[in-house]
Amino acid sequence: MPLFQNSVLKKYLAGQDYAAMHAAFGAYLTYFHDPMRRANIRASKEEQFGERFHIKVKLSLSEEAEWMAYFHEKKAKAQSLQSDITRLDREIDALV
Repeated sequence: MPLFQNSVLKKYLAGQDYAAMHAAFGAYLTYFHDPMRRANIRASKEEQFGERFHIKVKLSLSEEAEWMAYFHEKKAKAQSLQSDITRLDREIDALV
């Protein structure tokens, strides 16, 4: 019994961008087809190998500004919560 129905597979495959798929598969082959690299991967610990997969994405200035605004908003909220926690700890300590 197949995992997916043929109609589902055909519909999914029809919606794929083959150029992007071939480019990604080409990158995969370029990286993983090297026998030396495969031997190194087998010998590496997971943590060491995982460090090589950090992808650096170049953001546009507007995207970077948007992420920085989001970061500063969340940072301010975290600092506010931390100050509330500190204040409540002092109040509790004063009651004890």
